[in-house]
Amino acid sequence: MAEKILVVEDETILRETLAYNFTKEGYSVEQAADGPAAIDGHSFGIRCAMSSDEEDNAVQGAVRLR
Repeated sequence: MAEKILVVEDETILRETLAYNFTKEGYSVEQAADGPAAIDGHSFGIRCAMSSDEEDNAVQGAVRLR
């Protein structure tokens, strides 16, 4: 089973491009447009999160999931 990655990015084109590239590399990719959506994604068993926006006012920066 492919490892799951959560890409957190508010700019749609950048988020979709990152997701596309990770998918091509064999990962199962989920997407979130902001911090709260990323936190909701944690309940789906995603172990790795990536946030490229350090100024996400909703969560004050990158989201870290364990």
